[in-house]
Amino acid sequence: MFVAPARNVYRIPAGMSFADASFAEPVAIGVQATRRGAVSKGELVVVIGCGPIGLAIIEVARAKGARVVATDLQEGRRRTAESFGAEVAPPGDALLPHIMELTSGEGAAVVVEATGSEKAMEQTVDLVAAGGRIVIVGLVKEGARVSFPGLDFTRKEMTVVGSRASTRCFPESLELLASGAIRYPEIATRLQFWDGPRAIVEMDEHPGKYHKVILER
Repeated sequence: MFVAPARNVYRIPAGMSFADASFAEPVAIGVQATRRGAVSKGELVVVIGCGPIGLAIIEVARAKGARVVATDLQEGRRRTAESFGAEVAPPGDALLPHIMELTSGEGAAVVVEATGSEKAMEQTVDLVAAGGRIVIVGLVKEGARVSFPGLDFTRKEMTVVGSRASTRCFPESLELLASGAIRYPEIATRLQFWDGPRAIVEMDEHPGKYHKVILER
């Protein structure tokens, strides 16, 4: 039994399984990131990183009506993002010319970094359009530094924000899951509870093997 303040508890919508409800937290991170980036219908949103959090951001941004282009170093993750409706772009140095071609040289309205890579964070400045928004979700190592070209802050009038919390995002997250607007739970691999230690070892040895794992009794 767990005891928590009532303000921190949310009722699961009727008909929703506990397994699907368990995804409310990662989806809420996607909700917060899209709110921080003020993602709107029809905008081009570039998501760098198609891991579990990147996929949640892709799903929520698409549910808001945005056109999402996603990239990741791992081909398997790019395929998963594509299956969730994102347009896939090549990673690394090939990403910038691809986005410039898509946008006639303007850049994306919103760029979301979800890798935790300093290089990817620095790349966001080149990818974003003038007046656009950059959302940094990935976590770098303690003490790591990220450099942005100082002139671009004024020349582009871009906005750079971080996104970490999910305060007041759970109601929207649960609504998205309950309505079927997003398919995020489909990425989960369901295992028996006692397979947990083995799964942890496998994720450490093969980081791309699982997107998310649900342990069931």
